[in-house]
Amino acid sequence: MSKFLKLLFLLFVLLVILYVGAPIKPYAKMSKVHNIGLFAEKDYHKGDIILHDVFPGKDDNEILFNPIKKDIFQKFISYEGTLINHCSVNFNSDMVSKNHKKYKVIATKTILKDQEIFANYDNINKKYPFIAKALEGYKVC
Repeated sequence: MSKFLKLLFLLFVLLVILYVGAPIKPYAKMSKVHNIGLFAEKDYHKGDIILHDVFPGKDDNEILFNPIKKDIFQKFISYEGTLINHCSVNFNSDMVSKNHKKYKVIATKTILKDQEIFANYDNINKKYPFIAKALEGYKVC
């Protein structure tokens, strides 16, 4: 086998290892509710963690709680966190935090692969007031 083919084979093996070892994350896609939404890349069951930290850009020991400025919120929130659309009735996720340092998104019911992940912004706002309530006119779903 020539050196070129050996190198090509090793590159292929490396790409397969990287692909298989890469974390599977929810993905963005056009939403029927509002613009772009966050969709499940696999089946989730009640209590499963969807996002391990909605604010990964901040220091692990920094506390986020009321009040925080909008620019700080925008600086720290993950791309995936910005994609979770509001749904007042048929929401299927919630945000939880034990220490106000790490905020997880968990499934509140079964979410099948390729279904949109929804949260009820109003419920989350009651626990974490720095998360905005649903704006007037948001689609009821």
